[in-house]
Amino acid sequence: MQLTSADVDGIPRLAADALSLMAEDVVLQTSGIQFIYTKAGQAKLEMMAEATEDARKRAEEIARQGGRQVRELRSAKVGVVQINPQHSTATSWEGNNDQSSLEKTMTATISAEFPLK
Repeated sequence: MQLTSADVDGIPRLAADALSLMAEDVVLQTSGIQFIYTKAGQAKLEMMAEATEDARKRAEEIARQGGRQVRELRSAKVGVVQINPQHSTATSWEGNNDQSSLEKTMTATISAEFPLK
């Protein structure tokens, strides 16, 4: 049996309650709980928007120091996404997608290119 639910707080309680079945001689085997982040696509869009805004501010400061001005955004790219347990800094070339913890940290490198005038 596989159970899928958006009630991320209730599933661990349900799993703990299921252990009481063992006291009634019910054979129970579990493969553990997986917490899958289902909104990574939307989070990537939000991260990219915020990072591009921040990149523009930084580029404007750098350009100002050089007596130049930043023009429109030419391109922006998101690198490999790392979804880790909270406070983890683990990285991998193909990206991480932690399913073991409820609290997660999502990071990615975002590159933005602005021409100067």
